[in-house]
Amino acid sequence: MDKILASEAGDMRSIRIGGTKILNKNMKVILFDFFGVLSTPAYMEVIKKFIPIVQQADWIKKLDVLDSGEMSEEQLVSEISAYSQISPAEIWMVANRAPKLNQKLINFIKNDLKIKFKVGLLTNIPRSLLERILKEELNLFDFTFISSELKLIKPDKRIFEVAVSKVGFPVSEILFVDDGQRNVEVASSLGINVILYQNFNLFLKEVKKYI
Repeated sequence: MDKILASEAGDMRSIRIGGTKILNKNMKVILFDFFGVLSTPAYMEVIKKFIPIVQQADWIKKLDVLDSGEMSEEQLVSEISAYSQISPAEIWMVANRAPKLNQKLINFIKNDLKIKFKVGLLTNIPRSLLERILKEELNLFDFTFISSELKLIKPDKRIFEVAVSKVGFPVSEILFVDDGQRNVEVASSLGINVILYQNFNLFLKEVKKYI
């Protein structure tokens, strides 16, 4: 009998039977990152617009504090305003206008994936911001694993472990989609199938290998 071994094929996990790699098509759950996959960023654009380049790295670190739930959006806006001397109203305007939904991917989830799979979010974001951007589209998702609520942020492996424990399916039947290399590496190390998101067309090509 051929020996079955776990291996990696590009940015996706596969199984090897004998000397041939085949993809595991027995997916039950697909989990998506939000910023960089389903939407363009919000506060990253605020930082780029209002913070000098030499200081941006320090402010980007504050986004981890926001995502972890240790800071509210109001606190972040207040701090940016105090530092940049830009009014809170103008900062809120940029933060609310910057995110643009990936409508092609939203439609694909709605029309193609939802009829076959459970779909969810596994993302670093405050819930208030997620709800403001997605609005009624948030109802598309069967699971929402949100960093600010779990007090864990990717790439901490514990946030993936929480997600796996809650979805009710083994890692071999879960597919995770993220634009962060480190995030997909950690997920893959736990046995989760992964796709490194670059753009919709490449994603469509890769995900069809699983479905």
